[in-house]
Amino acid sequence: IEIYPILGVGTAPFRGNFRPDNWREMVRNYPSVQTLTVQSAFKFDFPEGQVREALVDLKETGRGGAMYIDEQKSRQIIEKSSKEYSDQIGLIAPLVNSIADHIPARRKRKLHIGLFGYSRSVDEVQLPRAITFCSALYSIGLPPEMLGLSCLSERELEFFRDADTAFDDDLRDAMQYFNPAVKRLLPAELTGKLREDLVEFSPNERHIDLTGRTIDAFVHGKREEVRSLVVESAWIRRFLG
Repeated sequence: IEIYPILGVGTAPFRGNFRPDNWREMVRNYPSVQTLTVQSAFKFDFPEGQVREALVDLKETGRGGAMYIDEQKSRQIIEKSSKEYSDQIGLIAPLVNSIADHIPARRKRKLHIGLFGYSRSVDEVQLPRAITFCSALYSIGLPPEMLGLSCLSERELEFFRDADTAFDDDLRDAMQYFNPAVKRLLPAELTGKLREDLVEFSPNERHIDLTGRTIDAFVHGKREEVRSLVVESAWIRRFLG
């Protein structure tokens, strides 16, 4: 029986990094996927000509065979990093929910109950849905891609890079939005675990300025200013979250 896999992705690095200017990397990394979801940021936040050209070329690209991967080793790394990621999210869940109140609503949807839907994980932690969750973190200069990596050894990271050929590029795309000033909002237990040294990256200075102002406005309870700055920084990233 022929199988035609579909991969749900977005333009944010955390959600796949699938963009009109980056689709070839996605195809190389997931050669056996038949369908890639094209979300609104892909269609509306890039030049129309670039979007149309990317879609035409993408449709003409044939599907290849699946890449080999050591399943046992992969599962070990997934379980290890997932535990660390969940623990770190538990530390900043109140902050995420506070920032999420300032994120412009896109559509009415129920919140996930429990950490990633599993209420046993961290004392019934409640988090917003994916787009709002990502937006809350990007908007204060903390790319969610940074979370959960501190537990991995150099050998495990090497395995990860072999399995995910776009790992460094995706992380580099995310790290440009990192603002060290966000550490003032984070518990000390987390700040020491943020890996800033995994890839070389060029900070997006305009985004750093906006997220720095967002942090200040949030600390001083300037709700409307936070909301305005969230939108402004989203325009720079070309995605909300």
